[in-house]
Formats: sequence, structure tokens, C-alpha cells
Amino acid sequence: MGALGVQIRRRWIQIIFFSLILLVGFSRLYLGVHYISDVVVSLAISAVIILFAVKVISDEPTQAEQLKLSGFILVCALIVAGYIAFLYHNSVTEAHQLRDATRSVGAAIAFAIGMYIERIHIKFSTRAKSILINAIKLLLGLAITIGIQEGSRILGTGLVIESFRYFLITFWIIVLYPLLFNTATTKIKKLNL
Repeated sequence: MGALGVQIRRRWIQIIFFSLILLVGFSRLYLGVHYISDVVVSLAISAVIILFAVKVISDEPTQAEQLKLSGFILVCALIVAGYIAFLYHNSVTEAHQLRDATRSVGAAIAFAIGMYIERIHIKFSTRAKSILINAIKLLLGLAITIGIQEGSRILGTGLVIESFRYFLITFWIIVLYPLLFNTATTKIKKLNL
């Protein structure tokens, strides 16, 4: 939402986007699932990544620009991972308080790697010839995502395992799912010829 808010030129739409972002942060505080420091740090990290992306990436990013953005997101995720490790190993914070941040790190690492792979090598299109094909893509993707999320629970718990689970889920969504459908579409087209 933040990236859209920065790119859209209509002031009233920007206000709506940024208000929603702040409301989500406020809701996390209100529900008692995060501390104010969690929300502020998350907003700051997101703002830095968005501003970096807007300054460095063009509308049609080159491979070098995409690599810069993916690398920047990866570095940010690794810095957060280091901070989590510091907090945990120095007994500053208990593991259950770091669970969401750890999940975010796993997802961010998969996102950084996956975004580069998808945009440079896979180039997945969300457009399909019919609503039925889009519905099948959506339902299959959701079913497998839920399957990965639930199936990976057999790995157990712990900060590293939680991070790995979210890495797997995000990597499926960004890389493996698009690759599966691109491959299937290509094979179906060859069979129809």
C-alpha cells in the first residue's frame, strides 16, 4: 500500500493509503499483539525500502535495478534477523515476542530472492483468457499455500523453524506457483498445436 501511495499523484488517494497503513499499525497496538516499538520499526523499515525502490527502480526495471532492490530488501531482512538474534541471545526479549518479526524475516528473504527470480526469469502474468482459469489458478494456489502452511507445522516450533515456514510459504507464492502455471500453460499450448 505504501508503494502505491508514493506512486499515485492524487493527493486524496495518497491520504487514504497512508491512513490505512497507520490504522493497521494502530489496530496491532489496540489488539495488544505488538508493542509501539514493533509498529514504529516496521513502518520505518517499510518506508526506507519503499523510498529506495521509488528512487532506484524505473517503471520497467532492468535486471540490474531489480538486483539492487532485491539485494537491498535482503540486507534489510538480514539486519533485522541479526537484531532478533541479539535480542533473543541476550535475553532482552522472550521468543514468543519475536515470533512475528522472525516470520517477517523469513518472508522478506523469500520475497527478495523470489521477486528477482520471478521478474527476471519467470515473468508470470496474472491475466488469463477466462474467469474460470483465473478462478482455478486462485483456488489451487490458495489450497497449496494452506497445505504448505499447515503441513510445515510438523517441523515443530521455534524461531528458526517459524522463519523457515514463512520462507517456504512466500517462496511458493512468488516463485514456485508462477513457475508451475507458466510451465503448465506452455505444455497445454504445445498439446493444442
